[in-house]
Amino acid sequence: MSTLSEKFLEKIEKTNPTENVECDVLIDTNVMLEVYTVCDLLREWDECGSTEAALRSSKYRYRQVRARHSTILAWWLAKQGRIVGLLGNEGVLKLDKLAPKVEDIEDATSFIFTTAVHHVILPLVMPGWRLGAMTKVNHAAKGTHADTEILIQAELHRLPLVTHEGLSETGVNEDPDKLRGRAKACGVQAFSSREYLEAENVNVIEECRQFVAACRNSVHVVQPQNSIFDRFVTEELEPWYRFVLLDEVDPWHPRVPRRCEWLRQLG
Repeated sequence: MSTLSEKFLEKIEKTNPTENVECDVLIDTNVMLEVYTVCDLLREWDECGSTEAALRSSKYRYRQVRARHSTILAWWLAKQGRIVGLLGNEGVLKLDKLAPKVEDIEDATSFIFTTAVHHVILPLVMPGWRLGAMTKVNHAAKGTHADTEILIQAELHRLPLVTHEGLSETGVNEDPDKLRGRAKACGVQAFSSREYLEAENVNVIEECRQFVAACRNSVHVVQPQNSIFDRFVTEELEPWYRFVLLDEVDPWHPRVPRRCEWLRQLG
């Protein structure tokens, strides 16, 4: 088990049940990972091989829009002060795998971006981000067992569940054996990030603009010390979110393609 997982579980185990804060919404691991890192999206771009190829890739565009809605979901929940519940061990283990330590890889972009989320985005851009301590749940569960744990909580406390399981470029597959289908069968409201935002009548594009502005202001708080992390935060963080959320491009940013008209068609 990773050190991060051990620390998370230790913190959960020490939570006083009498001080436990109930959650307002449950977020599945696949959504949580899109909030805490964009490693998959970076890899999709790398697989395309060029900006032009990424522009033509429906798979890349699909993942970009998914990342946009997950980020804005977290941002909006934080602004509303709504408390989020998520499983610990499965998410942290996958995060460790997606963004390994710098010394383990030649390209440290994934690790540095994930670090920036934890040290800049969550505390400075989304200071209202709150996690509820779910104490009566097996945080060490993985796979189908993890789905069962989060589904039990959703059904027991009548909580909405946000998951991307079964979501693809072609639509939603509500397999009765998968989390979304199982949720529907037991009367639990299950949403994708986009569906949840639509249900709450959130103006996604306006929230994107506000997020980027908050990101720009927060970057200036970080005092550059000429380390690779500080240079990334001051030079790359805002341009990346500006592209992912608004499809706007900083000409000095190497990874993001030119502005496209398709964004205007988003709801």
